[in-house]
Amino acid sequence: MKVRFWGTRGSIPAPGSETSRYGGNTTCLEIQSGKTRLIFDAGTGIRQLGYLLKSENLPIRIIFTHFHWDHIQGLPFFIPIYIPDKPVEFYAYPPFYQGLKEMMMNQLQKDYFPAEYQTLPSLLKFFKLKKRNNSFGSLQISLIENNHPGGAIGYRLVEGKKAFVFLSDNELKPPEARTDWTDFVQFCKGADVLVHDAQYNDQELKEKPGWGHSSYSQVCQLALEAGVKQLIFTHHEPLHSDDYIDDEVSQWREWIKDNGGGYDLRAASEGEEIEL
Repeated sequence: MKVRFWGTRGSIPAPGSETSRYGGNTTCLEIQSGKTRLIFDAGTGIRQLGYLLKSENLPIRIIFTHFHWDHIQGLPFFIPIYIPDKPVEFYAYPPFYQGLKEMMMNQLQKDYFPAEYQTLPSLLKFFKLKKRNNSFGSLQISLIENNHPGGAIGYRLVEGKKAFVFLSDNELKPPEARTDWTDFVQFCKGADVLVHDAQYNDQELKEKPGWGHSSYSQVCQLALEAGVKQLIFTHHEPLHSDDYIDDEVSQWREWIKDNGGGYDLRAASEGEEIEL
């Protein structure tokens, strides 16, 4: 299982010299195993990925965590949807599945974009995910409901003895929780890699309760209790520079050592690829 980050920023793109290492594009994650490729979310990071997929024959499957703007804003610029007879599959979990086609139709209309949904020449198909036992090749996928305004979905992918967990846009301890802390610990249990929303420091989280994002400290505690092997921060705050993120990673690596944690820590970088 190979994982590649095409967009790691949260909320809004943040281009510039101070964000060039970790990246300014919004959320898009690619997972490939053999002839199976899955794309999670369609933030601005999906644009560059689209150019690479123009001539490839592997099925294009896009799975959504939710439909907030930073997770769909790259879709109108995803080249494969403009290729005649190119199959592109879209997946979502209820209740997002019910609004999946409508989301695309609303986004691709002349009031917001010059190309309209009705004119797309590609072959678009829409599929509903189950809470567990979703199979894509050798990958088995289960879901959890994140704590996020309007809802969002987290994913655990298992291939053989390897497990990868992706929890973007998730507030671990919100004022009103849809999913409890202990449920997240269980969902992440023993994962080889946990990629989790870490948009805020503790002060920022205190100022924005209920906004649907977690702090570095909360995510590190989750990884400790779940016994994961590697934690990767993602959904970086647009105001956080590369140097700031470096400092946070260094600080929390020390915390991990001081608290007996045995896992590695890093921050997701745009273009980075890891293999499980």
